[in-house]
Amino acid sequence: MKKKLSLKLLLTLSVMLLVATLALAYSILSAHFFIRGLDTLTSAYMEKELIKLHENQLVIPEHGHITSNDFLIARNWEDFPVNITQHSPPQTWNTLEKFDDGNWFVTPENIVFAMHYNQQQDPIWIVHTLAKSETSSLVKHNAGQAKQILFIFGITALALIGLIIWLLNRQVTRPINSLWMWAQSMKETKNLNTAIPEFKYPELNKMAYLIRESIQTVHNAVEREHQFLRHTSHELRTPISVIRSNIELFRKLESKSSDNTRPYLPMVDRIDRASLTMKHLTETLLWLNKDDLSELPANSFRLGDAVNSLAQDMEYLLKNKPVSISLNTDGTTAHLPEIATRIVIGNLIRNAFQHTWDGDIHIKQSGHTLVISNNLTTEDQGDDLGFGLGLQLTQRLTHKFGWPYDAQKQKGQYTVEVTFSSP
Repeated sequence: MKKKLSLKLLLTLSVMLLVATLALAYSILSAHFFIRGLDTLTSAYMEKELIKLHENQLVIPEHGHITSNDFLIARNWEDFPVNITQHSPPQTWNTLEKFDDGNWFVTPENIVFAMHYNQQQDPIWIVHTLAKSETSSLVKHNAGQAKQILFIFGITALALIGLIIWLLNRQVTRPINSLWMWAQSMKETKNLNTAIPEFKYPELNKMAYLIRESIQTVHNAVEREHQFLRHTSHELRTPISVIRSNIELFRKLESKSSDNTRPYLPMVDRIDRASLTMKHLTETLLWLNKDDLSELPANSFRLGDAVNSLAQDMEYLLKNKPVSISLNTDGTTAHLPEIATRIVIGNLIRNAFQHTWDGDIHIKQSGHTLVISNNLTTEDQGDDLGFGLGLQLTQRLTHKFGWPYDAQKQKGQYTVEVTFSSP
């Protein structure tokens, strides 16, 4: 399973990415305006130089160029040296153009500043070249100092932002962790009615209130269900016991009678079978509502004997059905809660017998594992693998005991497998 990113880490990474992006953007913007400032200063010096030449009435030849204070001045672009004319001439009047041999990753070795200046209907080219090798030590020192200041400022800003993020996380995550720990404590029923602690922020307090209300609602619903099942199960045991005892009494009286062909005997058999099924379901419901199944007493018994006995008790469900049973057991002795184990085995066998109308039923107990498979009829081959209330209760009971349980339907066969692992 892919590990998910925590909210704290996501918040930290998002803010750090935002700050880094802003720092990079402002650094690039600062460098851009710094260079633009130098370019503007250079163009101002060029214009000032041309004005000075005009005031001094210096004549610029028609061909060739002159030099004045490191500026090259000519009437035609072709009159400049080759290192200048290799670039295309500027197309805009009175606008500084710049050519260099560098890029984003390489510092230029030579820079050419050129401007086509139109002074009193007298167009003149003025050019200034700047070579890296000719840059003065003062300029290099100032540039290095500017980079150092920018670097220190960037590191300081990142450190300050990191400290702010840490403090923000500390102020936010502490109440959230407290809320999480408090929500964990709500698993205990005794904590449901305790006062909600203060979590510093109104949003977290509202969330805590909703959590407690939701847990209380679920707890009350579950408790009502448990009470209903307990009361219903106990109430059912009395009439079932009465029915069972009267059926046994009737059979004893019937055994002393010479007339065994009375028409009501099949009806008595049906009542007997129905009461037995109700007895099993009632016992299952009672066991499911026990609060702590791990404390139930366990004893040693042979699983095979329990399977054989229960299969024999359930044979009435196969009466008048063309069904054959394959029963294989061994002498494994298990140390388990016997009543709960018999309830699970009985429910599985009863469901297999009850829902098989023809074909074969295979029951195999090997070690602590029981496997039961039976044929599926057409009406039983839907998507529902439940096969009635008994099997659903069995699934819940095995889940509460932690017994591995698996049910599969394939190729016209329904197979259940359960392993009665010792606690």
